[in-house]
Amino acid sequence: MRSAVTPKQSLRALTLGSFLFISPIILDCAKGQDFLSEATLFDDKKVTAVEIRYRGAKTVNEARLRAHMAVAPGKEYSQTILDGDIRTLYESGLVDDVEFFAEDFAGGVKVIAELVTRPL
Repeated sequence: MRSAVTPKQSLRALTLGSFLFISPIILDCAKGQDFLSEATLFDDKKVTAVEIRYRGAKTVNEARLRAHMAVAPGKEYSQTILDGDIRTLYESGLVDDVEFFAEDFAGGVKVIAELVTRPL
C-alpha cells in the first residue's frame, strides 16, 4: 500500500530540486566574476612583450598579424584594445580563432596571442 505524500514533503522535494537545478548556474556566474576581475588585473600596466603562438600550421607570418594588432610593447595594457584586436584579426580573414592571455613579465605585462591561422 502506498503512503500519501504530504504537502510539506512535496515542498521539501521541490526546494531541493530547485537548489540542485540552480547551483550550477550560480557557480558559472561566480566563475564569470573571477574572469572579469582577471580581465582588469593588468589594466594600466605597461606591455613589456607581445608573443604570438600558433595552434596548428603557421600559414601567416607574424609581421602580417602584428599589422592588425594595436597592442605593442611600451603601450598600456587594455582589455578594450585586445577586444579590438580580436575583432580586427577576425575581420582580416587571416585567422580562424584567436585568444589573448596576459601574465606578469619584466615589471609589466606579457601579452600572448594564441591563434589558428587560415589554411592556404
